[in-house]
Amino acid sequence: MVLALLALLAAACAPAVPSSNGGSAEPAARPGAGRTLVIMSGAELPSFAGKPLQSLPNPRAAGEAVINANLSYTDERGLAQPFLAEALPDLNTEGWRVLPDGRMDTVHRLKANVTWHDGQPLTAEDFAFAFRVYSTPEFGASESGAFRLIEDLTAPDPRTVRIRWKEPYAEASTLRSMSGAGGVTIAPLPRHLLERPFLERTGESFVGHAFWTSEYVGAGPWKLDRREPGAFFEASAFDGFVFGRPKIDRVKVIYQPDSNTAVANMLSGEAHYSVSALLHGEEGLTLERVWAENNGGRVIWETDIAKGQELQMRPEFAVPTELATDVRVRQALAFAIDRATLTEVITVGKGLLREVYTHPNTDYYDTVLRTVQTRYAYDPRRVEQLLQQAGFTRGSDGFWLSPV
Repeated sequence: MVLALLALLAAACAPAVPSSNGGSAEPAARPGAGRTLVIMSGAELPSFAGKPLQSLPNPRAAGEAVINANLSYTDERGLAQPFLAEALPDLNTEGWRVLPDGRMDTVHRLKANVTWHDGQPLTAEDFAFAFRVYSTPEFGASESGAFRLIEDLTAPDPRTVRIRWKEPYAEASTLRSMSGAGGVTIAPLPRHLLERPFLERTGESFVGHAFWTSEYVGAGPWKLDRREPGAFFEASAFDGFVFGRPKIDRVKVIYQPDSNTAVANMLSGEAHYSVSALLHGEEGLTLERVWAENNGGRVIWETDIAKGQELQMRPEFAVPTELATDVRVRQALAFAIDRATLTEVITVGKGLLREVYTHPNTDYYDTVLRTVQTRYAYDPRRVEQLLQQAGFTRGSDGFWLSPV
C-alpha cells in the first residue's frame, strides 16, 4: 500500500459544463487556467511508452499517464473504467467469449473521433500495429507476464480491437494487470509515425528513435512540449482529449528521488502532487498532520497497488534448495509471515490485507477468493510441523537447519 498526494488533479480532466443561461455572457476563467501542476516523480521515465521497449522499468518513475491513454483506466476505488473504449466487455457476451477449447475472444469498441496529439485519427490499427511491435522477440516483451497469453490482436474495422487469447485470463476485459511486474500494457502506438521506422529498422534505429523520448506523441490529457533529460518534462492541455480539454493548462513532472526533499517541496507548495512510489506511510502521516493545521493539502491513501513475496523456484539458485523442491517448505514460509502485523506497520494502518492480488472492490473478488484452497494466516505451530515433516531440525541457536 502506498499513497498519492493530491492538490487539484481530481477534476482536472472533466469537460467544462456549458452555461444554462440563455443570454450571452463573458466566459468564466477555467479552474487552473494559466497555472502549472507540478508533479514529483522518484525517477525519470526511460521512455514515455512505458514497458514495451524497457527491460527493467523503475517503479518510482511516473508521468506516463500524463500523456498516454489506453482502453481503460483504474479509478480511485481500484476499479477499471472505460478510457478510449466505449465500454468494457462483459463475460459471456459477444464482447467476451470463452471458446470450447479454452481460448477466449475479447472485443473492444473504440469511442468515436479519438485522435493523437498531432491531430491524426487514433484507430484500432494503431493497437494492431502496437501488438506487432510488442510481439517482436528482439524487444524482449513477447514472453513477459500476461502478454504471452495473447495469440493475436487484430482490427476488423477502424473502431474495433479484437484480441484472441491462448487461455483464460481474468483481466482480459481491461488489460490493466499487464502493466504490473513482468507485464506489458497493450497501449496503442501511432502507426502513421512509427510503421516506416519499424519496417526499416537496423540495429538500434527503432528503439533509439526520438519518438520514445523528445518527440513523443500520445493521446492522453496533456501533450509533450519539452523534455530536459535528468531534470523534468513539461506538457500542455490537449484540446482533443477523449474526456474534453483538461481544466489544468500545463503539467510539469520533475524528478526527485529523495523522499525527505519531496515532503519539503509539498509543504512549501513548490510541488502539488507526488507519485505513490515516492512517498509512503510516515511521509503521509507527516503531511496529514501539517496540512490539518493550515488546510494546505490532502493525502489520498492508495490501496490498488499490491505488495507480496515471491520465492526462488530454480533449485540451482534457491537457498536452501528445498525452497524450490519441497512445497512444505514454501508453505511453512507462508505461515511464518505475520502479514496482518506487517501490513499494519508498513502501511501505518491504511492498508488492506487480502488473500489474493484481486482488489476487494471488484465485483468478482469473492468468486476469486472462493477458489483459494489454503489460507496462510500466521501460525508458528504449523510452521514447525511442516518444517519437521520436510526434514528440518532446530539448531542450538534456535534457527532451522536444512536436511543434510
